[in-house]
Amino acid sequence: MKADSPSSSPRFTNLVPLRVRFGPLLRWFFLGFFLFAEIFLATRLWNGWQIQAIGRLLAVQIFFAPRLLFAGFAFSAFATVMAERMVRWIARPLSTKWLKPSTGLPLESELPLHMRIGEAIELATTGRRKTENKWEPGWLIISTERMFWLSGVWRMTAWEIERTTLDIPLTARLSLADGPRWLGGFVVGMPPRLIVHLSPTAYAEDEHQETIALADPEAIFQHLDPESYQVAEATDPEPLIAPPSQPVQLSDRPSPLEVRGVILPPRRVVQQKVRPEMVKPPLRPVSKQDPLEVRGVMLPPRRKKS
Repeated sequence: MKADSPSSSPRFTNLVPLRVRFGPLLRWFFLGFFLFAEIFLATRLWNGWQIQAIGRLLAVQIFFAPRLLFAGFAFSAFATVMAERMVRWIARPLSTKWLKPSTGLPLESELPLHMRIGEAIELATTGRRKTENKWEPGWLIISTERMFWLSGVWRMTAWEIERTTLDIPLTARLSLADGPRWLGGFVVGMPPRLIVHLSPTAYAEDEHQETIALADPEAIFQHLDPESYQVAEATDPEPLIAPPSQPVQLSDRPSPLEVRGVILPPRRVVQQKVRPEMVKPPLRPVSKQDPLEVRGVMLPPRRKKS
C-alpha cells in the first residue's frame, strides 16, 4: 500500500486542520489594548492625590472611554484576523510538512528490504518519533505480522510489536494523547499524538512507551480490526488424510474449459482396421498332468514294443 506523501507544491492537499479560536483571541486582544490605553492616559495625566487632578482624570476618562472602546475593538479585530490568516497560510503548510516529512527517511521502494520472509505491508505512513533531543522522521509500518517503526536516521527498526498476541491485542497497547496547543491555547487543531506502549502490561504509567506524531493517527485504529490480528483459539488438529464423505465422481467434475464457458466441438474418433495376421490364435487347453505339455514340448508318439 502506498503511503501518503506531501505534494511538492507549496499548497498541500490534506492540510492539518490548524485554526484560531477567534472569540477568545478577540477578547484577549481587546482587553489588552483597552488596559494599555487606560494605563497610558492615567500615567500622562496623573498629578498627585489632589482633588482637581483626580477630577480632571475622571473627566478625561469619561470623555475618551467610548473612543477607546471603539479603537480597542477595531485593533483587536484586525489583529485577530491577521493571526487567523497567518495560521491558515503559514502555520498549516509548515505543520503538514513537519508531520509528513519527505526528506531524511528511507524511500518507499526500500521498505520491502526491511520485511521478513512472507511478510506483507498493510499500512505505511510517514511521521516523527520523539527521541531525547529531537523528533526524528521515519515510517510507521503495519504488516501482517507486526507493527514497527523504521527510523529515517539509522535506517533500522527502532521498536516493534508482534500482532500475534492473544491475551493483549494490539489496539490495547495504543492510545491517543492530546495534541499541542500554541499561543496559550488560542491556536488549536494539531492532531493528537499516538502513544505506543512497548511493555506487555500496556499501562499509561509504564515508562516503556513511544510517542509518535502523525497527520492522521485515528486512521491507525480504523485500520486495525481486532478480528484480523487476534489468534484463534486452539482446536483439535484435523487428520492429514480425511476420508471423503461422499465418493467423488470424476465424470461429474466440469472441465476447466467448461467452467470458463468455452465449448469445444465433439472429438472425432478414428477407427483402426485390424489385419488378420495381427490377431493371435487362442491358446489350446493344456493338461496339467503332463509337465512337458505344460512347458509346450511336443513329443513324438511312443513306440510300442513288439
